[in-house]
Amino acid sequence: MTKIKIKRALWFLTILWFLILLSFVMIFSPTKIQGNSMENTYKNQQILWGLNYKLKNPLDNNYFGTNLFSIHRNDVLVINSKKFENMEKRQNGLADPLIKRVIALPGETLAIKNHAVFINDRPLHEIYISKNNFIDNVNGKKVSHKNYPYFIKERMFRNNTPNNKNIIVKLSNNNFFAMGDNRNYSWDSRVYGSFNIHDEVQSKIINVGIPIMAVKTILIQVLVILTIAIFILELS
Repeated sequence: MTKIKIKRALWFLTILWFLILLSFVMIFSPTKIQGNSMENTYKNQQILWGLNYKLKNPLDNNYFGTNLFSIHRNDVLVINSKKFENMEKRQNGLADPLIKRVIALPGETLAIKNHAVFINDRPLHEIYISKNNFIDNVNGKKVSHKNYPYFIKERMFRNNTPNNKNIIVKLSNNNFFAMGDNRNYSWDSRVYGSFNIHDEVQSKIINVGIPIMAVKTILIQVLVILTIAIFILELS
């Protein structure tokens, strides 16, 4: 293979790899868990794969269909909403996006009665809530609730708002109700109200076994190596 052919092959690989990296960055975003509101499903400071929801086809109004970008009950979403920004800043000094699980969908009626969640008057079996404990973010200790394996443990919020033990909400066509898995410590729809599917969803968490930052680092490193190789060949 001649030197010219090698250069052409390297240029092709570099451009192709750059497009792969660009597509990766556009489609996926690293999402860091801040706090313990999603214990025991996700840990504080854990970095997850976020599927950028803004890439959804704007001409497709079926936000709750079958494709990858659609939203279903039990999906974990990254929610970026102005409605809780001031409250978050007041408590934490900054306004991080909320990461919560979809509990009720548009048009449904959600009720929380005696610590249990009901959707359209039917109890919701929530297997993602730990059977053994909750994590109390105030003191970092595990709180046992063996008597309520799938129920919400009553707790007062830090800003002395009502504990919302009993709630009944009828959701509009564009709104959904989301809560954290660590129910005794989660600021979610029980505090902020329902979220709008059009304006407040930033990304959707997807479970991928490979760490997202490792994939991103490998893509960047390969691109750098290809670029250096082209640079050396052009100078030679």
